[in-house]
Amino acid sequence: MYVYIIECECGQLYTGIAADIEKRLTAHYQKRKEGARYTKSHQMIDLRALWTAADKAAASRLEYRIKQLVRADKLRLLDAPTHPERFFAGKINENDYKYVAVSVQREIFNKITDKGVNDVKRLNEEIQ
Repeated sequence: MYVYIIECECGQLYTGIAADIEKRLTAHYQKRKEGARYTKSHQMIDLRALWTAADKAAASRLEYRIKQLVRADKLRLLDAPTHPERFFAGKINENDYKYVAVSVQREIFNKITDKGVNDVKRLNEEIQ
């Protein structure tokens, strides 16, 4: 399982969980029905943080804790995301989460956005 934070074009941060991160982010980016209602009206522009979680329960716990934060605290978490357990003062288990390297996050995000760009190009070609 994964826990992620994405940034939308309006600057808002959206937090979610997913078993298949590429599928979920693609749904957000392409505004598919499988994506969240929020991201259908607020375009995803960046993947800001990504953690793996031991299981769905652990992912849900971290998601819940992040969603309880005010924006300023979310930004502080994004500044030091490698150990979220330190940020939440014993409310989550440090062994349940691992921060995904930024290079891997960039690779996933670029793959997602390239899919979106390629789909738009293909649709435009079909229309013409």
